[in-house]
Amino acid sequence: MMFTKYLVLLILFSVGPGVVAGETEHRTGNSLQLGVEAVRVEVEGLACPFCAYNIEKRVKTLEGVDRKAEFNVSVEKGVATFAWKPSVSFEPSSLNDQIRRAGFTPATIDLTVSGQLSFRKPRAGEKQGQMVLHLPKAKQDIALSSAERADRAESFSLLQRQAEHLGQDSDFAARMRATVFQTEQSWKLILASWEPITYGARVVIDVEKLACERCATGVMRVVTALKGVIHVEADHEENRTVVWTTEAKPNTDELKATVADAGFKVTRVQVVPQEAKGQSK
Repeated sequence: MMFTKYLVLLILFSVGPGVVAGETEHRTGNSLQLGVEAVRVEVEGLACPFCAYNIEKRVKTLEGVDRKAEFNVSVEKGVATFAWKPSVSFEPSSLNDQIRRAGFTPATIDLTVSGQLSFRKPRAGEKQGQMVLHLPKAKQDIALSSAERADRAESFSLLQRQAEHLGQDSDFAARMRATVFQTEQSWKLILASWEPITYGARVVIDVEKLACERCATGVMRVVTALKGVIHVEADHEENRTVVWTTEAKPNTDELKATVADAGFKVTRVQVVPQEAKGQSK
């Protein structure tokens, strides 16, 4: 099973149970009932430690912020990251308001949620099955659909074909990252990537000159066919491929050879055991 951070899956948010699909925008006053675990927000205008202090002080007034967990502000990167209580609804406009009150400009927000990703086989009259994201904490399901761009649609097809082998209503635990894109009066929620929660090891492979998203898709296609591979992501901007495997000690020589056979030079391979998954992206 594989996915890619380049594959932007469009989802329709619903506050109640049921399966929905498509793309939508919401008024900024609406809340996300998704069981959010963590938040990463880009902040423009950070310049010093006092700026970081002001951001933390303001954002911690929000009910959902887990004050027992670590709160990080990187002045260099212009990013604030913090844990969120899954039982509390997340409202993008409230976070933006607190950042503005601190004297800064909020930008893209990334949310982390946990759930199960499954494949439902075609029903009578349907041409193809459906990928469904189950969010138990939110008591809702979301059907996934591909973007119109050819490369992303191709990546989605890879995921769909792999998922069909799971069988009807099969699922597995995964952690998803969704991005909230904001405008002045509305926001759009897009599922950006996911990673399995249960796995043996995560292998980070630095690859020389991944020129485009199609290059990344090509690498993912050959690597995902290997035995024991659960999930693959590739980033052509960082020249990096990440592979999740069932084995705690995967065959790195085979992984390197597979990437090389696809026409790319491997410069570094790092194996991260499951116990160190907290160090992941």
